[in-house]
Amino acid sequence: ADRNFSGTEGRVIIDFMMENFPSRFDFDNEIDFLSRLPRSEYYNHFTRAMDVFYQASTDEERTAMIDFALKLVNADKRISREEHLLLTELLNGWAPEEME
Repeated sequence: ADRNFSGTEGRVIIDFMMENFPSRFDFDNEIDFLSRLPRSEYYNHFTRAMDVFYQASTDEERTAMIDFALKLVNADKRISREEHLLLTELLNGWAPEEME
């Protein structure tokens, strides 16, 4: 979200994806897609992905995703305004009272 990608953040992403999606994820295609996504579309893409993931996941998987998001935004020891916005959207959007 902050357009800065550190090695620490990359390691958090790879570890999460390999642990949770070992055979269902093509990391190269996702990196290519995200690298071409205009910054103005980040928020829309994120909220669509958030909704799709919510519908297809269990409570346990959503908890793992939130833990991952927290680790990712903290990986570089700095939370940007954009990262804060997306993390807040995730936490508010998946709040039990919002999804009922």
